[in-house]
Amino acid sequence: MLAGRTKAVDIPPLPKERIAMKDYEQQAGAEQQTGTEQDVKSVNEEQDEIKPDRTELKYSDEDLDGILAGKIARERERYKKLLHESNLDEDLKKREIEVSRREREFDCKLKLEEMGLPLKLAEFVDYSSTEKTKQSFDSLTEFFSKTFNETVDERVNTVLKAGQKTPPASSSYISQNPVDAELDKIFKST
Repeated sequence: MLAGRTKAVDIPPLPKERIAMKDYEQQAGAEQQTGTEQDVKSVNEEQDEIKPDRTELKYSDEDLDGILAGKIARERERYKKLLHESNLDEDLKKREIEVSRREREFDCKLKLEEMGLPLKLAEFVDYSSTEKTKQSFDSLTEFFSKTFNETVDERVNTVLKAGQKTPPASSSYISQNPVDAELDKIFKST
């Protein structure tokens, strides 16, 4: 309120669309400042120009159900397509991982064969990643070689301490192979 002034202000009727309170206060303030009805009419005309002409569309329940059902069906199809693509990607990744694991296992078996170690050792190698495969293979072969050499050394030392000589080649050992036994018979008779 303005102190010392009392003036009647014409407040225009509220438009059909809601106007923000701030805008309404600005309009009222503008009217108070000018005090002319022409300003009020021009503001109302501007509001009418700003309002777009809207024609209300009315749909029956059946129309809405049909529209919504169509949209839902399209979204379901899109979701199924995305889900299918996602599953294909996951399957492809799983297959790539399995192929990589098999390649690492094959390489490990080749190395074991080249080193003259039993292929059974390949079962104890971790094939989950390239680094883990290399680490587990190296530690396994190192352990096996070390243990094998220690066992052989221990056996040799045990035999030598007992004072036994190197065991002679016996005919029973040779006769284990039938071809060798036949060859021995032929050469002994001549």
